Amino acid sequence: MARFTHPAFGDVGGLTTEIKTYSPVWSGTGLVFTGTPATGSYVKIGNIVIVQIDVLYTTVTNFGTGQYSLTLPFASMYHTDVYGGSAHDTLPNLKHYSLKGHLVPGSTTMTLWQHAGSSEDIPMTDGVPFNATTADKFHMSFSYICQ
Repeated sequence: MARFTHPAFGDVGGLTTEIKTYSPVWSGTGLVFTGTPATGSYVKIGNIVIVQIDVLYTTVTNFGTGQYSLTLPFASMYHTDVYGGSAHDTLPNLKHYSLKGHLVPGSTTMTLWQHAGSSEDIPMTDGVPFNATTADKFHMSFSYICQ
């Protein structure tokens, strides 16, 4: 009977078997904040990347007017969309809104989109899907194929 040996944790031949942290950059036209509102972590197995990103609005002083984007830990291999995001509108009552990210080949920038409830998605901005306050936040958890 063959015995399976689990590989050691750590980086082995391009594989990351540990959760790594990175600092995603959250941006948008006119978006202003202090500190680092976005935090991220990932696991990379070959060209597959599993990502978790949290963005807290606590230190935002201007939510801006343009579409929001985040940076990824590695450039995308494909032109694709990733799902698994939720924006939390906390005031006056907690509501959740689905988000998605749009990736393009060779880029570490992911633009953010809100599901409009029909077949059309619209750019995530202040006011879409809600007028943001410093009590709000969003998070995303997804996988993609990197270069």
